[in-house]
Amino acid sequence: MPSAVASSPPAGPPAAGPAVIETVAFGRRTSLQDLHRAIPPACLQRSVPRQLLGIAANLAGMALSWWLLAVNPYPWLLPILWFFAGTTAWGLMVIAHECGHGAFSKNRRLNHFFGNLLMTPFLYPFHGWRLLHHHHHTNTNSIEKDIDWRPMPVAIYMRLPWRTRTTYRLIRTWFWWAGTLHQLFTQAFDSSHVAFEKPRDKAYLRFSTLCVLIFALIFFPLAFFYLGVWGVLKFYVMPWLVCYGWFSLTTFMHHTHPEVPFLDRKSWTPAASNLCMTVYCKYPRWMEFFGHDINVHSAHHVAPSIPYFHLRQAQRALKESFPEQVREFRFSFQELWQRLSRLHLYDKKTGLYMSFQEASRRHGKKRRSA
Repeated sequence: MPSAVASSPPAGPPAAGPAVIETVAFGRRTSLQDLHRAIPPACLQRSVPRQLLGIAANLAGMALSWWLLAVNPYPWLLPILWFFAGTTAWGLMVIAHECGHGAFSKNRRLNHFFGNLLMTPFLYPFHGWRLLHHHHHTNTNSIEKDIDWRPMPVAIYMRLPWRTRTTYRLIRTWFWWAGTLHQLFTQAFDSSHVAFEKPRDKAYLRFSTLCVLIFALIFFPLAFFYLGVWGVLKFYVMPWLVCYGWFSLTTFMHHTHPEVPFLDRKSWTPAASNLCMTVYCKYPRWMEFFGHDINVHSAHHVAPSIPYFHLRQAQRALKESFPEQVREFRFSFQELWQRLSRLHLYDKKTGLYMSFQEASRRHGKKRRSA
């Protein structure tokens, strides 16, 4: 799932840090078929009724959160209720994510119907997201092509206009929670994006964009009329922001890790991309329940059509077969802070990350020696 500011590809030979060497070696001796063989066939069995139960659980949670927001007399409780409302709403986008990968049903039209139905109220065009996300899956951690949290090479960052550089810096630090919103506003409606290059893809994008437009033209006038400005903020905007915060957090924690490299076209391979360069971040179980285990991410990248209720079994199977390549850790705010404070730019020498501070020091030294 999305996103940070995109960058131009760097030039030159592949990086040669230890993490890069190990990842490249695994990718060259392993195929995607090897990874798929490690997953039990039962993990690929879809079930529309179970997906609908997932939707029902999220709708029930949202209904409860809206009722609590309506009757709550205490202003200090609002952030807690907004967090709960946004978390339960986030699960609907995860089910839409299932639809985008064909994990909801074997029927493509049913997948597209529920995908549009679930994602449109969040103002994200389903097919725009689906095609961008497919581009990410096809090019995960490619330094030239990936679009989700790809670190910008230092040399390119230093040459950017100050506005673009500031935007990138904010999304990599204090405004990390807006990374997916940035993708929504800058890429999801852009028919010239490489993810929408086929005429059929452009038609899909137009359809989902029209769905969002129709929803907005009907929903917002009615919402402002019946609820007023504060009501729209309380019941829609704040949970909406929390939902997108979850979207940004999960994709950020999946693909930004001090030991996970980005590779150039000479070193990148599908097997390494899908197993070694994704991370399983464990959250409190109630959050994973409402988020439908989207954080069980290694198995999801290896076989995106696995339904969410089989991801844990598939993850265990991959870990048994490839214990050295599967990365798992438990979420903590300290872990998040360490990434936000250090993992900023692409270090070509190691294939990993460099902080803004280190990049500034190196750039300053180069200017003084020139």
